[in-house]
Amino acid sequence: MAEEPDDAIGASDRVIWSPFCPAQRSDCMPKTITTSKRRTVGFLKARLAPWQEHAALLGFSNPELAEVQAAYDAARDALREAELARQRAIAATAAFDALGEKAEAAARKAVRRIRFTASTSPDPAAVYAAGLIDPPGRPGPKKEPPVPATPTELALTLDTQGRAVVAFAASRSGGAVFEVQRQVEGAGPPGASGAARAGERVGPWELAGTTLTRPFVDGATPSGVATVYYRVRARRPGAASDWSAPVGLPMGVRPHTD
Repeated sequence: MAEEPDDAIGASDRVIWSPFCPAQRSDCMPKTITTSKRRTVGFLKARLAPWQEHAALLGFSNPELAEVQAAYDAARDALREAELARQRAIAATAAFDALGEKAEAAARKAVRRIRFTASTSPDPAAVYAAGLIDPPGRPGPKKEPPVPATPTELALTLDTQGRAVVAFAASRSGGAVFEVQRQVEGAGPPGASGAARAGERVGPWELAGTTLTRPFVDGATPSGVATVYYRVRARRPGAASDWSAPVGLPMGVRPHTD
């Protein structure tokens, strides 16, 4: 590391009154003094000899210069000690880092030896206890996967091809996919053979499809019915949300009321 110049006065310097200016008179010439202690030592080193040579011209008394000289000598010696201590600390830290790595490697090797000995011992617990090493832990209970949030904001529309478009709000966080189910409301006359009765939802919910994207387009949208209902849930491996509240899509077929 390069040493700073002994007489380096820069932007960090400040102007103060000379300590030798009686009562800080306005006609007293200010002195430029660095705010860095290290630079102050260099500042004094470069000036003490000229100040002593021209003491009378500069207005210094012998006690004043002796005081400055003593302060400089003490600060210079302390700076040298600080530099030596810093260099020793750097060297000591580097040595510790190197030796610490060797100690870590030796500790890992010793632990491997104890574990190997325990694995071949009829009483592994005694080996671990004597070595003050924790035995391998048993695997804990398998964590249940987090349940994904239930889709919300279901909205149904028909596209130009007469297919139901199921829009909803949901997150794919954790790799969720979305299952869409449908159920129809019949439009046939009451008691008609094989037909849904008016105003009656027919049969169980059936899977319309599974999707990774939104919205979902039902390519097999039923026709000839009064209303198609849809609901959606999110699913991850081992966990599924609740079904959303069903939403109905009128299909333009009026229920038979006779």
